[in-house]
Amino acid sequence: MNKQFLDELKKNPIIPAIRTKKDLEHALKSKSKVVFLLNSDILEFADEISILKKAGKYVFIHTDLINGLSTSPFSIEYINKVSAPYGILTTKRPLITKAKTLNLLSILRVFALDSTSITSAVKLIKDVSPDAVEVLPGTSTKAIKLLKAQ
Repeated sequence: MNKQFLDELKKNPIIPAIRTKKDLEHALKSKSKVVFLLNSDILEFADEISILKKAGKYVFIHTDLINGLSTSPFSIEYINKVSAPYGILTTKRPLITKAKTLNLLSILRVFALDSTSITSAVKLIKDVSPDAVEVLPGTSTKAIKLLKAQ
């Protein structure tokens, strides 16, 4: 990850999550330079990413939630070709692997719901080595500490 990106993330650690057009408007006005584009579709995501990039945002697209695209590694190639986001956000191992081959940053989204899911998350993180990990639900501070320790 580049230093400028990390500095921006440290300045504004709360990342706007864009699910609607209204969220997009708020993200454009936000001080945060890092944004997560969730819930888009194959017809809209490239335009949304373009708008966000023109506003100086580091855009991560949640590849699993783009209507009209599969969760195949080929979708990552397509996304990169038509919109070149800063990175991807996904729960899928093959998509993290593909993103790395395209020099896209990857954020692995994991769910820390119980000890079994935490154990699975630790194994997955070690196996795929994403650039970052998003732990949900966001109130899982105990789980985050446990994941970090392991």
